[in-house]
Amino acid sequence: MGDELYEGFDRVSAILDTYQAPQLIDWKIKVGKKEAKRISTIATKIGTNVDLWIRADISGAKYPKLNSVEAENCIRAWEKFKEDYGIEVKALGVGVRLFNEQTKVCGEPDILRPTIKEVIDVKTSSAIREMYWIQTNWYGTNLNYQFKSVLRLDKNLGIYEYERREINKVDAEVFDALTVVYRYFKQFAKGDEE
Repeated sequence: MGDELYEGFDRVSAILDTYQAPQLIDWKIKVGKKEAKRISTIATKIGTNVDLWIRADISGAKYPKLNSVEAENCIRAWEKFKEDYGIEVKALGVGVRLFNEQTKVCGEPDILRPTIKEVIDVKTSSAIREMYWIQTNWYGTNLNYQFKSVLRLDKNLGIYEYERREINKVDAEVFDALTVVYRYFKQFAKGDEE
């Protein structure tokens, strides 16, 4: 997803990435800025590789090469998730870009289960974080879905963690508030760059 596709819109992920959990800040301080950036870059590459593989699985496209043992572990977890929940990939959807014209926010959920009105966000992180629920709530609200879920694929153990919640107004209000704060400070960041 290139930024050029979203001119005039703020991406859900950009808004939420601005707010980091205290434990993440503590970790960055503990390991140091340079090491945190190195680890984050590797994690992003794994996540992107896994995302592309799952999209290919759902859409029937050619599978990309899995570039690491960690990515292979995530796909093993994905296969186990599908098996445990009896999920057929043909019943899933991917790649839907959502644009809310009223709020000028956009985003792209990972997986859609239209038959049960569920949006699933796939993560390869070490834990399910609270911000993920705010993100999936935005997707679900804009799709008029009932459920939001996070599927965490463990890159070390090859197991998954799957949690589902109902879409709710509180998370929507929190996201709206974060958007206001994000845009408030964004105007100053543009001035700082000049």
